[in-house]
Amino acid sequence: MSSKTLEQEVETLGPGTFASLVPKVKLAHLISQIQSARKKKGGKDLRDKWFWGGDGPVYGLQEDDVFLYLTDAENNPGFENPEAFADELINSQNYFVDPTTSNSLESKADDPDDYGVVAFNLSEMKRQGVLKGDGNEYLFIEVSTAKLAEGKRAFRKEYGDQVTALFDRVHGKDIYRRTGVGALLSQRDRDTTRIYVLNPEYVKKKLEGKEQGTMVARASAVSDFGSDSSVGLGYRGLSYYWSLRGVVEIAAGGSDAEKTDVQKEKILPYNKARELLMPLVATSLHTNLSKVLDQIYHKK
Repeated sequence: MSSKTLEQEVETLGPGTFASLVPKVKLAHLISQIQSARKKKGGKDLRDKWFWGGDGPVYGLQEDDVFLYLTDAENNPGFENPEAFADELINSQNYFVDPTTSNSLESKADDPDDYGVVAFNLSEMKRQGVLKGDGNEYLFIEVSTAKLAEGKRAFRKEYGDQVTALFDRVHGKDIYRRTGVGALLSQRDRDTTRIYVLNPEYVKKKLEGKEQGTMVARASAVSDFGSDSSVGLGYRGLSYYWSLRGVVEIAAGGSDAEKTDVQKEKILPYNKARELLMPLVATSLHTNLSKVLDQIYHKK
Protein backbone atom coordinates (compact mmCIF):
# COMPACT_ATOMS: atom_id res chain seq x y z
CA MET A 1 0.00 0.00 0.00
CA SER A 2 1.42 3.34 -1.00
CA SER A 3 1.47 6.18 1.51
CA LYS A 4 1.26 9.85 0.80
CA THR A 5 3.91 12.24 2.04
CA LEU A 6 2.40 15.04 4.12
CA GLU A 7 3.57 18.60 4.00
CA GLN A 8 2.77 21.32 6.52
CA GLU A 9 1.54 24.71 5.39
CA VAL A 10 0.05 27.75 7.08
CA GLU A 11 -3.51 28.31 5.92
CA THR A 12 -6.40 30.62 6.72
CA LEU A 13 -9.55 28.55 7.11
CA GLY A 14 -13.14 29.71 7.26
CA PRO A 15 -15.22 31.55 7.98
CA GLY A 16 -16.70 28.91 10.23
CA THR A 17 -17.64 28.10 13.79
CA PHE A 18 -15.03 27.31 16.44
CA ALA A 19 -15.90 23.60 16.55
CA SER A 20 -15.91 23.22 12.77
CA LEU A 21 -12.49 24.81 12.19
CA VAL A 22 -10.29 23.75 15.11
CA PRO A 23 -10.12 20.03 14.11
CA LYS A 24 -8.81 21.04 10.66
CA VAL A 25 -5.55 22.52 11.92
CA LYS A 26 -2.59 20.69 13.34
CA LEU A 27 -1.60 23.77 15.35
CA ALA A 28 -3.69 26.94 15.56
CA HIS A 29 -1.91 30.28 15.43
CA LEU A 30 -1.87 32.50 18.47
CA ILE A 31 -3.26 36.02 18.16
CA SER A 32 0.31 37.36 18.24
CA GLN A 33 1.14 35.26 15.14
CA ILE A 34 -1.98 36.52 13.38
CA GLN A 35 -1.03 40.11 14.19
CA SER A 36 2.49 39.51 12.91
CA ALA A 37 1.10 38.21 9.60
CA ARG A 38 -1.30 41.15 9.35
CA LYS A 39 1.48 43.73 9.43
CA LYS A 40 3.38 42.16 6.54
CA LYS A 41 3.08 43.39 2.98
CA GLY A 42 0.97 40.40 1.95
CA GLY A 43 -1.22 40.51 5.05
CA LYS A 44 -3.67 43.19 3.99
CA ASP A 45 -6.52 40.72 3.43
CA LEU A 46 -6.04 39.32 6.96
CA ARG A 47 -6.84 42.74 8.40
CA ASP A 48 -10.43 42.47 7.17
CA LYS A 49 -11.17 39.21 9.01
CA TRP A 50 -12.14 38.21 12.53
CA PHE A 51 -10.09 35.28 13.83
CA TRP A 52 -10.47 32.65 16.50
CA GLY A 53 -7.22 32.59 18.47
CA GLY A 54 -5.10 29.60 19.49
CA ASP A 55 -4.69 31.27 22.90
CA GLY A 56 -6.60 29.62 25.74
CA PRO A 57 -7.96 32.03 28.40
CA VAL A 58 -8.40 30.13 31.68
CA TYR A 59 -9.47 31.88 34.90
CA GLY A 60 -8.72 30.60 38.40
CA LEU A 61 -8.32 31.59 42.03
CA GLN A 62 -5.15 31.92 44.10
CA GLU A 63 -6.21 32.69 47.65
CA ASP A 64 -8.67 35.57 47.04
CA ASP A 65 -7.22 36.85 43.76
CA VAL A 66 -8.39 35.87 40.27
CA PHE A 67 -5.67 35.03 37.76
CA LEU A 68 -5.87 34.76 33.99
CA TYR A 69 -3.80 31.83 32.73
CA LEU A 70 -3.23 32.46 29.03
CA THR A 71 -2.09 29.28 27.30
CA ASP A 72 -0.62 28.51 23.92
CA ALA A 73 -2.51 26.29 21.48
CA GLU A 74 -0.94 23.08 22.76
CA ASN A 75 -2.17 23.73 26.31
CA ASN A 76 -5.54 25.21 25.34
CA PRO A 77 -8.29 23.20 27.12
CA GLY A 78 -10.76 24.13 24.40
CA PHE A 79 -8.76 22.28 21.76
CA GLU A 80 -8.90 18.88 23.48
CA ASN A 81 -12.53 18.37 22.44
CA PRO A 82 -13.65 21.45 20.47
CA GLU A 83 -17.22 20.27 19.95
CA ALA A 84 -17.85 19.52 23.63
CA PHE A 85 -16.12 22.78 24.57
CA ALA A 86 -18.29 24.81 22.18
CA ASP A 87 -21.50 23.07 23.26
CA GLU A 88 -20.77 23.74 26.93
CA LEU A 89 -20.03 27.41 26.36
CA ILE A 90 -23.02 28.00 24.09
CA ASN A 91 -25.46 26.21 26.37
CA SER A 92 -24.02 26.83 29.85
CA GLN A 93 -21.85 29.95 29.29
CA ASN A 94 -18.79 28.48 31.06
CA TYR A 95 -16.48 25.51 30.61
CA PHE A 96 -15.07 24.27 33.91
CA VAL A 97 -11.54 22.88 33.99
CA ASP A 98 -10.91 20.11 36.51
CA PRO A 99 -8.41 20.67 39.37
CA THR A 100 -5.83 18.28 37.91
CA THR A 101 -5.62 20.23 34.66
CA SER A 102 -5.74 23.50 36.60
CA ASN A 103 -2.79 22.49 38.78
CA SER A 104 -0.85 21.62 35.64
CA LEU A 105 -1.51 25.08 34.18
CA GLU A 106 -0.39 26.75 37.43
CA SER A 107 2.86 24.75 37.37
CA LYS A 108 3.51 25.55 33.73
CA ALA A 109 2.93 29.26 34.39
CA ASP A 110 6.02 29.17 36.64
CA ASP A 111 8.08 28.59 33.49
CA PRO A 112 6.19 30.39 30.67
CA ASP A 113 9.07 30.37 28.20
CA ASP A 114 9.14 26.58 28.31
CA TYR A 115 5.44 25.76 28.48
CA GLY A 116 3.67 28.72 26.92
CA VAL A 117 1.38 29.49 29.86
CA VAL A 118 1.53 32.99 31.35
CA ALA A 119 -0.37 34.15 34.46
CA PHE A 120 -1.81 37.63 35.04
CA ASN A 121 -3.31 38.82 38.33
CA LEU A 122 -6.60 40.39 37.23
CA SER A 123 -7.69 41.24 40.77
CA GLU A 124 -4.57 43.32 41.23
CA MET A 125 -5.15 45.01 37.87
CA LYS A 126 -8.67 45.87 38.97
CA ARG A 127 -7.47 47.28 42.30
CA GLN A 128 -4.96 49.46 40.44
CA GLY A 129 -7.62 50.77 38.06
CA VAL A 130 -6.14 49.06 35.02
CA LEU A 131 -9.37 47.24 34.18
CA LYS A 132 -12.16 49.53 32.97
CA GLY A 133 -15.91 49.19 32.51
CA ASP A 134 -18.89 48.44 34.69
CA GLY A 135 -20.10 45.15 33.20
CA ASN A 136 -20.90 42.25 35.50
CA GLU A 137 -19.24 39.72 33.18
CA TYR A 138 -16.61 41.65 31.24
CA LEU A 139 -14.05 44.38 31.84
CA PHE A 140 -11.46 45.74 29.45
CA ILE A 141 -8.10 47.43 29.05
CA GLU A 142 -8.13 50.27 26.52
CA VAL A 143 -4.97 51.81 25.10
CA SER A 144 -4.06 54.45 22.54
CA THR A 145 -2.88 53.14 19.17
CA ALA A 146 -0.73 56.26 18.81
CA LYS A 147 1.05 55.37 22.05
CA LEU A 148 1.64 51.83 20.76
CA ALA A 149 3.22 53.31 17.65
CA GLU A 150 5.63 55.35 19.79
CA GLY A 151 7.38 52.18 20.91
CA LYS A 152 7.47 49.89 23.90
CA ARG A 153 9.33 52.27 26.23
CA ALA A 154 6.73 55.03 25.76
CA PHE A 155 3.92 52.52 26.08
CA ARG A 156 5.28 51.09 29.33
CA LYS A 157 5.72 54.58 30.77
CA GLU A 158 2.08 55.39 29.98
CA TYR A 159 0.41 52.12 31.00
CA GLY A 160 2.78 50.33 33.38
CA ASP A 161 4.39 46.91 33.56
CA GLN A 162 1.26 44.77 33.86
CA VAL A 163 -0.51 46.14 30.80
CA THR A 164 2.72 45.99 28.83
CA ALA A 165 3.25 42.35 29.80
CA LEU A 166 -0.30 41.48 28.73
CA PHE A 167 0.05 43.28 25.38
CA ASP A 168 3.42 41.59 24.82
CA ARG A 169 1.81 38.18 25.29
CA VAL A 170 -1.43 38.82 23.42
CA HIS A 171 -0.33 40.93 20.46
CA GLY A 172 3.37 40.13 20.28
CA LYS A 173 6.25 42.56 20.58
CA ASP A 174 5.89 43.58 16.92
CA ILE A 175 2.87 45.67 17.90
CA TYR A 176 5.21 48.46 19.06
CA ARG A 177 7.11 48.74 15.78
CA ARG A 178 6.59 51.59 13.34
CA THR A 179 5.32 49.03 10.86
CA GLY A 180 3.39 47.10 13.53
CA VAL A 181 -0.34 46.69 14.08
CA GLY A 182 -0.48 49.63 16.50
CA ALA A 183 0.95 52.02 13.89
CA LEU A 184 -1.26 50.58 11.14
CA LEU A 185 -4.37 51.09 13.26
CA SER A 186 -3.32 54.64 14.11
CA GLN A 187 -2.83 55.40 10.40
CA ARG A 188 -6.39 54.19 9.76
CA ASP A 189 -7.72 56.60 12.42
CA ARG A 190 -8.48 53.80 14.88
CA ASP A 191 -7.63 55.73 18.03
CA THR A 192 -7.87 52.94 20.60
CA THR A 193 -7.79 49.16 20.91
CA ARG A 194 -8.98 46.96 23.74
CA ILE A 195 -8.40 43.61 25.43
CA TYR A 196 -11.55 42.20 27.06
CA VAL A 197 -11.31 39.83 30.05
CA LEU A 198 -13.74 38.31 32.52
CA ASN A 199 -14.57 40.43 35.56
CA PRO A 200 -12.75 38.87 38.56
CA GLU A 201 -15.95 39.10 40.62
CA TYR A 202 -17.83 37.16 37.95
CA VAL A 203 -15.20 34.41 38.08
CA LYS A 204 -15.43 34.18 41.86
CA LYS A 205 -19.20 33.87 41.69
CA LYS A 206 -19.08 31.10 39.09
CA LEU A 207 -16.52 29.11 41.08
CA GLU A 208 -18.55 29.21 44.29
CA GLY A 209 -19.39 25.66 45.37
CA LYS A 210 -16.99 24.10 42.86
CA GLU A 211 -14.23 21.73 43.88
CA GLN A 212 -11.14 23.62 45.02
CA GLY A 213 -8.80 24.21 42.11
CA THR A 214 -11.50 24.28 39.42
CA MET A 215 -11.03 26.95 36.75
CA VAL A 216 -13.19 28.61 34.08
CA ALA A 217 -12.13 28.40 30.42
CA ARG A 218 -13.33 30.53 27.52
CA ALA A 219 -12.23 31.11 23.91
CA SER A 220 -10.16 33.92 22.41
CA ALA A 221 -10.63 35.97 19.24
CA VAL A 222 -9.29 39.10 17.55
CA SER A 223 -11.42 41.50 15.52
CA ASP A 224 -10.72 43.03 12.13
CA PHE A 225 -9.00 46.39 11.68
CA GLY A 226 -12.33 48.10 11.07
CA SER A 227 -13.23 47.15 14.65
CA ASP A 228 -9.91 48.30 16.16
CA SER A 229 -8.23 44.85 16.10
CA SER A 230 -9.40 44.39 19.68
CA VAL A 231 -9.07 41.08 21.49
CA GLY A 232 -11.62 39.10 23.49
CA LEU A 233 -10.30 36.68 26.09
CA GLY A 234 -13.69 35.51 27.25
CA TYR A 235 -15.78 34.45 24.27
CA ARG A 236 -18.64 32.02 24.79
CA GLY A 237 -20.59 32.64 21.56
CA LEU A 238 -18.71 30.00 19.59
CA SER A 239 -21.35 29.79 16.86
CA TYR A 240 -20.04 32.95 15.20
CA TYR A 241 -18.57 32.49 11.73
CA TRP A 242 -14.98 33.69 11.96
CA SER A 243 -11.68 32.50 10.51
CA LEU A 244 -8.89 30.38 11.97
CA ARG A 245 -5.25 30.50 10.93
CA GLY A 246 -2.79 27.72 11.58
CA VAL A 247 -0.64 24.85 10.40
CA VAL A 248 -2.40 22.18 8.32
CA GLU A 249 -1.14 18.96 6.77
CA ILE A 250 -1.73 18.32 3.07
CA ALA A 251 -0.60 15.61 0.69
CA ALA A 252 2.65 16.60 -1.02
CA GLY A 253 1.98 17.49 -4.63
CA GLY A 254 -1.70 16.77 -4.14
CA SER A 255 -4.27 18.19 -6.49
CA ASP A 256 -6.80 20.76 -5.41
CA ALA A 257 -9.36 17.97 -5.17
CA GLU A 258 -7.18 16.23 -2.57
CA LYS A 259 -7.10 19.38 -0.45
CA THR A 260 -10.80 19.55 0.29
CA ASP A 261 -10.18 19.91 4.01
CA VAL A 262 -8.22 23.11 3.43
CA GLN A 263 -10.33 26.12 2.54
CA LYS A 264 -8.34 28.89 0.93
CA GLU A 265 -8.95 32.43 2.04
CA LYS A 266 -12.27 33.92 0.97
CA ILE A 267 -12.66 37.65 1.11
CA LEU A 268 -16.31 38.57 1.63
CA PRO A 269 -17.71 42.02 0.88
CA TYR A 270 -17.63 44.07 4.05
CA ASN A 271 -21.39 44.33 4.56
CA LYS A 272 -21.96 40.64 3.73
CA ALA A 273 -19.26 39.63 6.18
CA ARG A 274 -20.90 41.65 8.92
CA GLU A 275 -24.22 39.97 8.25
CA LEU A 276 -22.59 36.54 8.49
CA LEU A 277 -20.27 37.13 11.40
CA MET A 278 -22.31 39.31 13.68
CA PRO A 279 -26.03 38.79 13.17
CA LEU A 280 -26.70 40.53 16.46
CA VAL A 281 -25.30 43.78 15.12
CA ALA A 282 -26.02 43.54 11.40
CA THR A 283 -27.91 46.81 11.56
CA SER A 284 -25.06 48.64 13.28
CA LEU A 285 -22.20 48.00 10.87
CA HIS A 286 -20.39 51.22 11.50
CA THR A 287 -20.65 51.48 15.28
CA ASN A 288 -17.64 51.77 17.48
CA LEU A 289 -16.09 48.45 18.52
CA SER A 290 -16.95 48.96 22.15
CA LYS A 291 -20.65 48.98 21.28
CA VAL A 292 -20.26 45.98 18.98
CA LEU A 293 -18.42 43.85 21.52
CA ASP A 294 -20.73 44.87 24.33
CA GLN A 295 -23.64 43.47 22.32
CA ILE A 296 -21.77 40.26 21.54
CA TYR A 297 -20.46 39.73 25.04
CA HIS A 298 -23.64 40.54 26.91
CA LYS A 299 -25.98 38.42 24.84
CA LYS A 300 -27.67 36.03 27.24
